[in-house]
Amino acid sequence: LASEEGGKLMVRDEGYTDPGTGAHKFQLPLSLILPKKAEVTNLLVPTCLSTSHVTWAGLREEPTMWQLGMGAGTVAAMVAAARTPVQEVDIKALQDHLRHQGVPVDLPGEYPVQSLSSVVI
Repeated sequence: LASEEGGKLMVRDEGYTDPGTGAHKFQLPLSLILPKKAEVTNLLVPTCLSTSHVTWAGLREEPTMWQLGMGAGTVAAMVAAARTPVQEVDIKALQDHLRHQGVPVDLPGEYPVQSLSSVVI
């Protein structure tokens, strides 16, 4: 919200979201923690995400970080066994492994995602 005060343009509440609603739910793509394959093939980065400050407000919470860590650890185990780059992990198999471990993958009250192959956690 921009307004003029004393001849100067001021920005107020830029990107403000009300965390008290509890209505924010989202899924995280695996690509969020993967570097580009052309740059490196054996690295997962679940804690140093490049996002806007609004997105970071939801990502920085401990339960979300736990889910990112579970996703990264599961990917690491899967690709170590398959001897493949992290960017080639089987998304459906990853989602199945995470569900089996009790990690929430699907949004509450909704059907599992079938069309977005990169959505993981």
